[in-house]
Amino acid sequence: MSDSETLKRELKQSVATGINYIQDDLTASFDKHLTDIIIPTLTDLLKAKSDEIQQQHSLVNAPKDEHGIHGYFIHYTSVNTIFSMIQTQAHEVSRSRTNTKVAQPNDSSPQPEHRENTHHSGGSLRLYDSAHFNDPDEGNYFANQLLDSPQYDWLKQDTSTHAYIASFIIPKDKHRPEDARDNLVFWRTYGREGEGCSLQLNIDQTKLSRVSYDKDELQNTIDVLQPVVEILTPISHKSDSRIKQRLRETFWRSLGRIKYLYKSVAYEYEQECRYIIPALDIDDDEVSFEYKYEGDSTGQLRHYCETDDLAIPDILGSGCSITIGPCVSDKDDLKASLDTLLKRADMSSGRSVFTSGISYRRT
Repeated sequence: MSDSETLKRELKQSVATGINYIQDDLTASFDKHLTDIIIPTLTDLLKAKSDEIQQQHSLVNAPKDEHGIHGYFIHYTSVNTIFSMIQTQAHEVSRSRTNTKVAQPNDSSPQPEHRENTHHSGGSLRLYDSAHFNDPDEGNYFANQLLDSPQYDWLKQDTSTHAYIASFIIPKDKHRPEDARDNLVFWRTYGREGEGCSLQLNIDQTKLSRVSYDKDELQNTIDVLQPVVEILTPISHKSDSRIKQRLRETFWRSLGRIKYLYKSVAYEYEQECRYIIPALDIDDDEVSFEYKYEGDSTGQLRHYCETDDLAIPDILGSGCSITIGPCVSDKDDLKASLDTLLKRADMSSGRSVFTSGISYRRT
């Protein structure tokens, strides 16, 4: 018997015991049983199930077919964001060199240049909150399909939750990543209507998870998780709102990544993979904020976090590139400025800055 099957059996037994405590009006005994037995068992079971599901979304294990999965991934962002990331790294390089010189004030002999590996406090790709993504059903699509029955209404979230996500496009043709980094659909959807930039990045595949748009794959995941929901439902019907809330929070906390790996087939053109950190796994002091004005809008608050896994010197490595969008003003000056910044950040070797070859005008 597998570990998850053993845990499922233990959860079923512990829920039955809990129902007996409730029926006998043994509130103190039930609360202790819930805290010491039911919640830990549910957490362990859902972690095991979540790990199994996550493996199905692994890029490392994905078949290498005509949609070849490989090391290069594409990310669309604003000009301001890419400037901010590279400038931050350039400042780190400058600070590191200054510190090195100050550390050896009395040594006048020639010294080989030495710079500590400081990029972890330098530029990094941002993970933005999912609450402001283009898909208004972000994170809820999976939950709605899993709980598509009135008897599971108790498990539906009464408060919105979110995750911090960095999204990447998987090039359909691994031999022509430029088709994805300079793509009109992506420019219009994610590249600020052509006024942004795209990045061709080399990212550790083990850190990313493939998004699925396949209804059959979603159904397979539902089949894995629905027995757990069925075990919990009887005790939820006999519990007060406080107990329901604890079970609900434990359930969705344990599936904090899984719920963002399924989207409607309408988004299949994205061919997306993601780096995901559930909001509940982030300390408040790790979250940063920005307030942006775009066009005639009143502005929008975004919150984001960063991770060493997406440090710019690592992911924008040799063979990677930046492409300037088709509607960006003063493209040549922007290209020259980015080249200068990359040199200041010690990142000019093996990296290229392109301008879009697409003819497009915003309406």
